[in-house]
Amino acid sequence: MMPVPSFWTVILHMNIITDFQVSGFTVVKEVLTLAIDCMLWPILHYQSGVTFDDGPWQAYKRVNELFADQIADAADTGKLVWVHDYHLMLLPELLRSRLEQQGKSCAIGFSLHTPFPAGDFWRALPVRKHLIEGLLASDLIGFHTDEYKQNFIETCGNLLNARTEIQNQIQYKNRLVCIGKFIVGIDPQKFTDTLKNPEVENRIKTLKEKYRGMTVIVGVDRLDHIKGLTQKLKGFDSFLDDHPELRNKVVLIQVAVPSREDVKEYQELETELSTLAGKINGKHSTPDGTPLLYMHRSVPFNELAALYSIADACLLTSTRDGMNLVSFEYVACQEKRHGVLILSEFAGAASFMREGSICFHPANKTEMSEAIFKALTLDPEERQSKFEKLQKFVHTYTR
Repeated sequence: MMPVPSFWTVILHMNIITDFQVSGFTVVKEVLTLAIDCMLWPILHYQSGVTFDDGPWQAYKRVNELFADQIADAADTGKLVWVHDYHLMLLPELLRSRLEQQGKSCAIGFSLHTPFPAGDFWRALPVRKHLIEGLLASDLIGFHTDEYKQNFIETCGNLLNARTEIQNQIQYKNRLVCIGKFIVGIDPQKFTDTLKNPEVENRIKTLKEKYRGMTVIVGVDRLDHIKGLTQKLKGFDSFLDDHPELRNKVVLIQVAVPSREDVKEYQELETELSTLAGKINGKHSTPDGTPLLYMHRSVPFNELAALYSIADACLLTSTRDGMNLVSFEYVACQEKRHGVLILSEFAGAASFMREGSICFHPANKTEMSEAIFKALTLDPEERQSKFEKLQKFVHTYTR
């Protein structure tokens, strides 16, 4: 984000920690999760049903304060503090205040790894001004796409009357904040090396033999409403209805990685997906096989790389997504097969990978069905042309 040789990096992933401790304080995960699940996450991903409660909001503020206390004491003048994601949107302002009190000066960068919504949607959040002012204490704020960046700039102008005349800069009070687009990526070499592993090569051979004569579509998603898994299964069902001639010739292997299993809405989503998967297989299966393999579990990295490698297409149906790096991972494993990426237009990756992909609206079953069929019937020349565009992008914008 900034070419500074030494920096403090601050990362908080609420979905993998049990509780969070700083200087003797403990913030229970369930309390803070309410602020995330009921307020910030839905807003940032254009979801309805946003609720606000002061208790979780106070917990969210307290976590940001605890981070600010710890970092201000540890950081030296001249260092860069790089803050990541929506869990810590208040931190830049709180930290800058504490640093100034201690006579210190540090550069602060902030990276948002989710979408930033259009202004009308952001207005639904009662504490919207506090969060924006928290971010504007940064020196540089990074977003993954021009759309997210522009939404933020317009929100600052409309909500705070900040000056936004200078391109990619926001002037608010006595501060000039730089705003940038920074494309997150993967390490494609890691996948290339993994595919050369003898154990992985043997697994690829086994999978190829198992699915000989079949066209394999792969989907790998965290089990979350924003991934459009319900829409994916319904769209695949529609595809099977539209193309009965492909019965026993196409299989969708869908990995749904467990997420927030203690949250009721996610439990209900998993139940819905398992029911849908059962109905699809009950409707379209024959004694020769089933068209859908649904796995609600994590998959080891080596197995995932092998699965990517043998798949003829990858189907990603995000209703909203900051980027979606599964698209990058799939491409990194497709140098030999030139598989086709079938990508929702609402994934952040679609902003950059549209020309090399087949894009569609995830809520339109007919459009999804047509996109799947087009992907599976592309001539080899077009497959290669699309893949080469994707490969160039993935190898250019690495981690």
